[in-house]
Amino acid sequence: PGKTAGLVLVEPMLQPALAGTMKRLQLLKPLFHLAIWLIRLLNSLGLYRRRLPSLDLRRLDKDTRAAIAAAGGDTRLIVSRYSAPWYDILYLPSANYLQFLLEVVRPPPPLAAITAPTLTLISLATGFSDPEITRRLVGAIPHSEIVVIESRHWMLTEKPEEARRAIERWFADL
Repeated sequence: PGKTAGLVLVEPMLQPALAGTMKRLQLLKPLFHLAIWLIRLLNSLGLYRRRLPSLDLRRLDKDTRAAIAAAGGDTRLIVSRYSAPWYDILYLPSANYLQFLLEVVRPPPPLAAITAPTLTLISLATGFSDPEITRRLVGAIPHSEIVVIESRHWMLTEKPEEARRAIERWFADL
């Protein structure tokens, strides 16, 4: 941590700020633990998917941007491409995916302990977390700045240039 010049948080999903589906996932934590244990048991017995398809994220982003442009800027398409759990699990080992979801609903470490200058990019339109609660939580970081970039789900796909400019401006001011 002492060697970190700066930290950039992009649309952080902090457990106290979770909303919608992500908030409801907290109720499933015991089932996830059980499912992970069962999947790992089956894996140890030799029962697992032998091949997982590859996912080219650069291609997915490029295709999504093209589809948004063709739809006249309508970004609702992003939600179907980037937030469907049944889509994600096709490309990841099942236990790993469930562990990822458990990490999302885990309480964050004390943010006030972060000593590095921090830039947080927040969107006000995401359905996964409450932006005002997120803003309050990251406000506990001693040397922090918050930049709001309007996007629906994943700003690095939807508004990559705005995110890049905000990050470059912030680093230039460090």
